[in-house]
Amino acid sequence: MFPLIAVVLGSQSMRPVSSFDPDSLTRDEAAQLAAVAARRHGIEAPIEPLRTGANHVFRAGDVVVRVARRSADMSSQVALARWLVSEGFPVAAPLADPEVVGGGKLSLWQYIDADEGRPIDFRQLGELVARLHRLPPARLREVVALPFCGDAGGSRSSTTSRWPRTRTWSTPWDSPR
Repeated sequence: MFPLIAVVLGSQSMRPVSSFDPDSLTRDEAAQLAAVAARRHGIEAPIEPLRTGANHVFRAGDVVVRVARRSADMSSQVALARWLVSEGFPVAAPLADPEVVGGGKLSLWQYIDADEGRPIDFRQLGELVARLHRLPPARLREVVALPFCGDAGGSRSSTTSRWPRTRTWSTPWDSPR
């Protein structure tokens, strides 16, 4: 998490005054919001922390409760995940529309049990990434904004495209091996 700015109270005690990131929630705040969201959806299983990073992620039985930053665009993230599921990509499915609970942005997701000891199948991963990259960005235009695609997200046809069809490698270490 982000370091806290602290003030000295007396000779040796300090207390947090402000975070460098006022948009974030503490893990305890996020856990309380996750429990409220789970109960709203009829989930009685206890909230168990899975990880904390850019988001706080909790498990409640067969459901993952993700508590995001207050400024997060959860609607686009859920829309993209739903689209990926509809296209047959193996991703965790959103179980409900995102919601605001106590000022936090929450979403519910399918829990996928993973064998953490299983090695990564890089061939399978590569095939999946290649399949995703073969999709025309224009197919996503109505699902979610694609801020890094430039004109590729528009309706430019492949015959009138001003973009080169091949990649030019500028240095030997840039080229694939």
